[in-house]
Amino acid sequence: MDSDIRFSIIFPSYNEEDHLEQGIEAVLHQSYGNFELIIIDDGSQDKTGQIGEHYSSLHKDVRLIRHAKNMGRSFTRNEGLREASGDYILFLDPDDTMEPDLLKRVNEALRHEHYDVVSFSYSEQFLTSKGQLILQMPHPMPSRRITEDQMLYEAVREMELGGFIGHVWDKAYRLDFLRQAKIQFPHEIQIEGALFDIEVMKHKPSMITIPDELYHCRNFADGNRIGKFLPNYLPLHRRVIEEVYQLWLDWGLRDELSLEV
Repeated sequence: MDSDIRFSIIFPSYNEEDHLEQGIEAVLHQSYGNFELIIIDDGSQDKTGQIGEHYSSLHKDVRLIRHAKNMGRSFTRNEGLREASGDYILFLDPDDTMEPDLLKRVNEALRHEHYDVVSFSYSEQFLTSKGQLILQMPHPMPSRRITEDQMLYEAVREMELGGFIGHVWDKAYRLDFLRQAKIQFPHEIQIEGALFDIEVMKHKPSMITIPDELYHCRNFADGNRIGKFLPNYLPLHRRVIEEVYQLWLDWGLRDELSLEV
């Protein structure tokens, strides 16, 4: 039964010619082979589409979708949600790296029960524009099986403080759960992942966490995540804090920890 779990991996790609090939190879070299990789070229002006075409022509489990113009990360991920055919979906970034056993470890975690969400430890890597590592910050999480509301409340509070709420690339989501709950990415630039994750938690998913560090988020000095001034940074993050705090209120968590968040 274990090997029947199929994963859909979504690669939203905009001008990723410098990183896309490495990202695709990391997926193709996974030790667990039951997956599809959907590359969505979001109106790139470089060779992203050509790289995607090359791999999709060589591998039956690699698909390429191309946009005539840039539609944005939320639109692209939502399209991946619609097109995915797997049991679980992962929204990964082609400029990050992953351990070769990522899918295998997630599959093993689902051996006895198909949880709605699987979350795993990750690290943040800060690099120069040429890829030289400056700093690596681990984000470990303990092993948990979460099937009751109170367990979820406690786990989500700890995950928020530990930097696990707000990212989607450190989780695998059961596709039917997302579709039945009609959860999609909102069109809110920079905080779409955080709002998506909060919406997921509102539906009180069953969850399992894996302590293994399986994913490495890479932040390049000249990339999208660091090195650029965001004039609306504070209003955006205030919105996220307000959404998290409202979640605590909805759950009846009026304690010191919720005030700290």
